[in-house]
Amino acid sequence: MKPRTTLVLALIAAFSIGSPSTGLSDDDRLTHEEAEKAVSDLVEAVSRDYECKIVVTSVKALAPSDRAVGHYFVSFTSSGLRCDQALTALNDRGSSRGLVFLQRERPRDKAEPFEEPILDLLHEIDPPVKD
Repeated sequence: MKPRTTLVLALIAAFSIGSPSTGLSDDDRLTHEEAEKAVSDLVEAVSRDYECKIVVTSVKALAPSDRAVGHYFVSFTSSGLRCDQALTALNDRGSSRGLVFLQRERPRDKAEPFEEPILDLLHEIDPPVKD
């Protein structure tokens, strides 16, 4: 699933479904420190279970609302073979704590231009002719 599609689906779920699915009242809201600890524990467990490297980029609190599914949006990047399944697991396990996980597209490393690895591969397959 493409990151944009994942983001759109997560936002639709977060804003179109009412709060009964979280089961959390405003009194049960996690503090920011508790949310970060819960996120850290979830990410560690899911990373291990799905062999997916997950890096949290932000944990943002939402204003209290009767219609919000989550109380915190957690954005992250990931790499690995089963990361789509890991995203589903994060949202399933985090929903009871008011956490909504959104996967961000992993930025390309600026230190290594994209064209260089492709040229290296092409030169391995068909070496350039030298005079």
